[in-house]
Amino acid sequence: MKTLKFPVKVVKDGELELPDVLKQSLKAGQQVNIVMIIDEEKDWKLFTMQQLFKSYSDADAIYDVKE
Repeated sequence: MKTLKFPVKVVKDGELELPDVLKQSLKAGQQVNIVMIIDEEKDWKLFTMQQLFKSYSDADAIYDVKE
């Protein structure tokens, strides 16, 4: 069993774009296991920001005014 680590891009429809050198080493029909490591900090910041604005209402605007 081999373990390889390489960056890939997620392209349209969620497909993964594999490096050419990797494509050449795979055989058609070959089954592989994939482990994905995702930058959670970036995703977590986006998620928390979305949740904050999701719960924001017009009534909260009173806190935006500086005196």
